[in-house]
Amino acid sequence: MLGSLAATVAGSWVYYKYSLQDVQQQLEELKQQQQKEPSLATEAWVKATEAYLSVAEPIDRKVREYADPSCDALLPELAPELRGRVKTLVLDLEGLLVHKEWSRAKGWQVLKRPGVEAFLLEMGRRYEVVIYTDEAAMYADPVINKIDPHRAVTYRLYRGDTQYHNGKHVRDLSKLNRDLSQVLFISAEPAAYMFQPENTLKLRTWDHAASGDTTLLDLIPFLQMVQEVHVDDVRDVVRSYDGEEDVAAAFKRRMAQLAHQKKGSSGGRFMRS
Repeated sequence: MLGSLAATVAGSWVYYKYSLQDVQQQLEELKQQQQKEPSLATEAWVKATEAYLSVAEPIDRKVREYADPSCDALLPELAPELRGRVKTLVLDLEGLLVHKEWSRAKGWQVLKRPGVEAFLLEMGRRYEVVIYTDEAAMYADPVINKIDPHRAVTYRLYRGDTQYHNGKHVRDLSKLNRDLSQVLFISAEPAAYMFQPENTLKLRTWDHAASGDTTLLDLIPFLQMVQEVHVDDVRDVVRSYDGEEDVAAAFKRRMAQLAHQKKGSSGGRFMRS
């Protein structure tokens, strides 16, 4: 019994410490070593490793059904006439558009961020808008219906479409079936954008307790400019604003500087500080 327990503990440790690819590579090395210098110890390790893989591989396949995005192309193909003309704006839900909180008196409440309906309506006129959340559809759909009464959001992606990585549900933009140079993600959750930070405008989480929040409305002119000037790669824009605590305020400041300097009205330098 103790031997079985020890084997189970050891197998569990190996599973979380090493990937299956690592173990398979070690097995190949053991087999090569056994061919060159046969020994009972190496033969035992080969058999133990093969036994481990026979158990771990089916488990890994089952885990990945829940951990990986539902498919490799989460969105349908973009119409040929829209390619290169329409950018994809991906929006997180919690902390950006809404805030969920619980109180003993009222239970769970979902609060809409000020300006969210006007923001989504304007973005829907200019972008292919995708809400990508780590919430289940059962929760997210009623919330999105409330904040998007005009149905400006083109697509909705849920928890099953995220990549489960180190205990976090990451939004994997590479699975969107879009050119990443044309995909802009806005989020307030670092774990959400850990795979593609270069595509992400990183905002502070909405503090619903603070009155007078206008962040979403302030972002509208900035996002209008990104769309209007036909930026070749949105990652250049993200890079130029990384580190800014308030992207909308930084954009407004840069536009004022350009207007003051009278160096053209194309807006082409809105990426520079």
